[in-house]
Amino acid sequence: MSKIHQYPTEKYLAKDSVCLILLILFAFALISPIIYFGIPKGSDMPQHYQFAMTYFESIKSGNFFPSWSAFENYGYGGIGIRIYPPLADYLLALTQFLTNDWYHTTWIVFGFWMSLGGVGIYLFAREWLSPQNSLLAGIIYLTSPFHLWQIYQSFFYSQFAAAAILPFCFLFLTRVCRGYDLKNAILLGFFSAILILTHLPATIVGFISMSFYGICILDWKKIKQIAPKLFLSGIISFCLSFFYLIRLISEMNLVNHTDSKYTSGVNNFLYGFSPHILYLQNLFELDVNLRGGFIRNDLMGIFSLVLILPFLIFIVRKIINTFSMDQNTKSFLAMSLTGFFAFVMTTVFSFFIWDNLPFLQKIQFPFRWFLIANIFGSLTFVLALNQISLQKPFTQKISKYLILIYFICLSMFNFGEIILPSAPLPQTVFAETLNGLLEQESFDCWWTIWSKREAFEIKEKVVADSRRINISKWEPELREFEVEKGNTINARIATFYYPLWEAKVNDRSVETQKNSDGTILIPLPAENAKVSLEFKEPSKLVFARIISGLSWGLLALLMLGYILKKLFGKPRLFLSKF
Repeated sequence: MSKIHQYPTEKYLAKDSVCLILLILFAFALISPIIYFGIPKGSDMPQHYQFAMTYFESIKSGNFFPSWSAFENYGYGGIGIRIYPPLADYLLALTQFLTNDWYHTTWIVFGFWMSLGGVGIYLFAREWLSPQNSLLAGIIYLTSPFHLWQIYQSFFYSQFAAAAILPFCFLFLTRVCRGYDLKNAILLGFFSAILILTHLPATIVGFISMSFYGICILDWKKIKQIAPKLFLSGIISFCLSFFYLIRLISEMNLVNHTDSKYTSGVNNFLYGFSPHILYLQNLFELDVNLRGGFIRNDLMGIFSLVLILPFLIFIVRKIINTFSMDQNTKSFLAMSLTGFFAFVMTTVFSFFIWDNLPFLQKIQFPFRWFLIANIFGSLTFVLALNQISLQKPFTQKISKYLILIYFICLSMFNFGEIILPSAPLPQTVFAETLNGLLEQESFDCWWTIWSKREAFEIKEKVVADSRRINISKWEPELREFEVEKGNTINARIATFYYPLWEAKVNDRSVETQKNSDGTILIPLPAENAKVSLEFKEPSKLVFARIISGLSWGLLALLMLGYILKKLFGKPRLFLSKF
C-alpha cells in the first residue's frame, strides 16, 4: 500500500491550516442556498423552533434550565423539553441572543454543524492520510446525499447535528483502542456525552457502531491498559449527561412518543428498508410523494455503497493474498466492515436483527444508519483512490472515468433531488411562519399521555364553577390565584396534568387530580381559597444536576489547565496532539 501519514507534523502544519479553512468555506458554500433563498420547510421544523423558543424565553427570564414547556399548546404546556435531547435546540436559542433574528440564527447554526462535521472527518482521516486526502474525505462526507437531505428535505436538525459529532467519537475511540494517552479517553467521554445530549436515535446507532468498530480495531495485546481508559470514558460520558439521562429514564413512559402508533404505518421500520422494490409489492401504487421518498432513499443507499464497497473488496483481497495484517491494515478492515455493516442495517437483509431487537425499532427509520455508512464511506473511498496510482495504466484510466461519472451523478442527484426541491421559505415568509409558533399546538407525540385535544376548547386559565377567581401570578412553573368562597368543587387549571405539579390550598398541600381532557384538577374547600401550583423537580434530578454540574466544572478546569499549558508551557503543535 502507499505510504500512510499517521500524525500531523510540523511539515504539514501550514497545509493542515489551509485545508481546514478551505473545508469550512466549503461547508458554508453548501448551505449558501439556505442563506440566499430561504430556510427549508421540513416536517420537523416547527417542533425544533418551539423547543428553541422555549429555551430562549426561559433564559431571557433568568431560568437556564426550564422544566416545563409552558407556552406551547396554547399555554397548556408539554414535556417535550424534558425528553428530547436539548443541546442542538439550546444552541439555536443561544445564537438567537447574538443575532436577534431566527433566520440568521438558523443559517449560522447550520454552517457551524456542517463545518464541525467536516473538521471531524478531516481529523479522523488525518490518522492515516495526508492533508490533501483528508480534505477530500471531508468534502465527500459533506456532499453525501443523506447528509444534505437531513436539512434540505426533512429538517432532521438534531440528527444533522449528531452527524457532526459522531466523527469525533470514532476518532477518539480509535486512539483509545490503539493505546493512546489518557487525554483521548477524556475526549471520547466528552463527545459521547455531547452525542447523547444531541439526538437519541443517533446515539443508539452510534454506540452500536462504536462497539462493533472498537472490537475490530482494538489492540488486544494492550487490553489491560486500554480497558480502564474505555471504562473512564464511559463514566465521564455518563456523569456529563446524567442530568438528562435520569429524567429520560424515569419519565419516558409519561410521554406520548412511547405509544405504538408512532412506530407504525410509515414510521414502522419495515417501511424504511432499501431497496423498497424487493418487499413493497405496491410501491408504484403508493402516493407519489411517498413513492418518491422511498426511491430517493434507495438512491442514497446506492451512493453510500459505492463509497464503501471498493475498498472493502480491496482490503479483503490484500489480507487473503498476504495472510498478514499490520496495524494500518487492521484499521482499514475495521473501517470497511463497520461501514458495510451500517449499510446492511439500512437494507431488508437486516430484517432479522430489527425484528428481534425491539429497542432498535424505536429509532423508527433504518436510513439513520447512513450516519455511520457515510463516515466510513468517505474515508475508505479516499483510501481506495490512493490505490489507483499503484494499478496498471489502463486500470487507472478506467477508474478515473468511473470516479468522474460517480461525482457527476452525485452532483446531479444532490441538486436535482435534494437542494432544488427543498421549497425554501424566504426571510419574510419564514418570519411569518414563526410568528406565534411558540404558543401553537406542538406535535402530539410530545404531549403527556393524559393530554387530549379537546382541552383547547376552554380558554380560561382557571375554571371553578361560578366562583370568582383572581389570578395574581401565572409564570411558566408557578401559578398563584385566589378563589372566593362557594360550593366545594375541583378547580380546572389550563395546564396539562403531570405528576411533578404540586398544589397547595391555603398553605396546605393537596393532591392534584386528572381531568378527562388531561388537565389538572385541584380540590377547593367551600371557604375562600388561596391556591399555589408549582412545578417541582424530584430530589433525584436535583442530585443528578449536581453530579453533572461538578463534572462539567471539572472538565472545564482540565481544559483550562491544558490551554494554559499550551500557551505558557513547552511549545507544541495543536493538531499534532489534538
